[in-house]
Amino acid sequence: MTSDNQLILSIINGNTDAYSILMNQYHDEIYKYVYNIIGDVNHSDDVVQEIFIRVFKKLKTYDSSKAGFRTWLYRVSHNYTMNFLKSWNKKRSMELSDDQTEFLTSDENIEAKLVKEEQMNRVLQAIETVLKQKAKKIIYLHYFSELSPKEISEVTDIPVQTVYKSIQSSIEKIRKEVLHSGKIDRLRNNN
Repeated sequence: MTSDNQLILSIINGNTDAYSILMNQYHDEIYKYVYNIIGDVNHSDDVVQEIFIRVFKKLKTYDSSKAGFRTWLYRVSHNYTMNFLKSWNKKRSMELSDDQTEFLTSDENIEAKLVKEEQMNRVLQAIETVLKQKAKKIIYLHYFSELSPKEISEVTDIPVQTVYKSIQSSIEKIRKEVLHSGKIDRLRNNN
C-alpha cells in the first residue's frame, strides 16, 4: 500500500488518480465525522465534497514535518465543518425550513422531538461557549466521530492522558453550562 506522503507527492506532480486513491481512503471516516456533527445527510455530502476540494487546492501547503496527513485532514475538516455549522445555524434560526415544517406536522410526539432538539442545541451551544478550540476538537472527535481517546491522541498528537482529562473536564463544563442556561431560560419564562 502506498503511503499518504507518496500519494501526496504524486498528486502534486499531477497524478489525479493518486488523489482519488487518497480521498477514497479517508472519505468514509471524514463523512462520518462531518455527519455526526451536522446530522443532515444532504449538507454532510456537500460539506465533505467542499472539504475534499479544499484539501486538493491546499495540498501543496501540507507539511508532513508538522503533522501527519490524517491529522491535517481532520483539522481542515473540523475548521470547514465548524464554519459551515455556524453559517447554517444562523440561516436555520432566521427561517422555518421545509424539514422543520414537516417535523411540526408529523404525527409523532412533537413535544418530545422539540425537547430533544432543544437539549441537543443546548449541548452544542455549551460546547461552543465554554470550550477552547483544542477541547472542542477532542469532544467532537470522541462523541461525534466516536474515536477512542487513543485514536484521538494519534490524530491530534496530544498525549492520551491529556485527552482523557480534557474529555472529563469538558463534560463537566458542558454539564454546568447546560444546567446554567436551563435555569436562565426557566427564569425568563417565569417573568
